[in-house]
Amino acid sequence: MVSDGGDGAQIVLIRRHLSDEAARFARGEFGSPERIHGHEMPGLGVLRANYSALQVAYAELPNGGAISYRARDAEMIDAIHAWFAAQRSDHGAHAAH
Repeated sequence: MVSDGGDGAQIVLIRRHLSDEAARFARGEFGSPERIHGHEMPGLGVLRANYSALQVAYAELPNGGAISYRARDAEMIDAIHAWFAAQRSDHGAHAAH
């Protein structure tokens, strides 16, 4: 999300990025975060192996967008949490979950 709600160009870029990422994640393609955070991201192997059990949805927000994830399997839920924790750890205080 954009901290300055008046930056329409940045909001468009964020929405495009998140929409594209959501489509990739739904296909089991997790390469973008992997390139940034490393090949050994916690949870990544489980997400890749079981991506068809993961529901990924994109939604626009007033200042950007959001990707939501749903899974019924406890292992997938744990993998999603571990994967996000690794990303938040790398991105610092500005990361949202």
